[in-house]
Amino acid sequence: MANKGQSDLNEVKLALLDKISSLDTDTVKFASDMIEATDPETIYATRSKEAQNIGPYLATNDGKVVLVGDAAHAMSGAYGQNPNFALEGAAELATCIRNNGSIESALQKYSSMRVGRCFEMQKRSAERAAKAMKGGKDLEDVSAWIHKWDIEKNE
Repeated sequence: MANKGQSDLNEVKLALLDKISSLDTDTVKFASDMIEATDPETIYATRSKEAQNIGPYLATNDGKVVLVGDAAHAMSGAYGQNPNFALEGAAELATCIRNNGSIESALQKYSSMRVGRCFEMQKRSAERAAKAMKGGKDLEDVSAWIHKWDIEKNE
């Protein structure tokens, strides 16, 4: 008889097999066979990066911690834009510090400006990853969206 931990791992394996069988790609059979042959105790399951919540603030009230880069906007690597978006966040934080009279107001401005863009990127990233998993061919090139952004205007 399986113990509670083993039962949970079997459920993870069954859920994974159920999810992957719903995808319509050439690699599903291979992946499904590999998962089927895998001992449930060796399957590592974790939440996707897109499942992590963002905001509503990217800085602590005391200003001692500020989230920038993947800490502020974890997203799928499907776009290949993680470093660009992290540098954009750092540049925005630097601009807010330069343009505001105090660290407190700079961090408030940074949070208010950055959270919306992070939500949008996370949404686009998750959508693209889901399409790619289903074998989608016409995937959005997010680099145009990232590179047209004006840091001074936040648009």
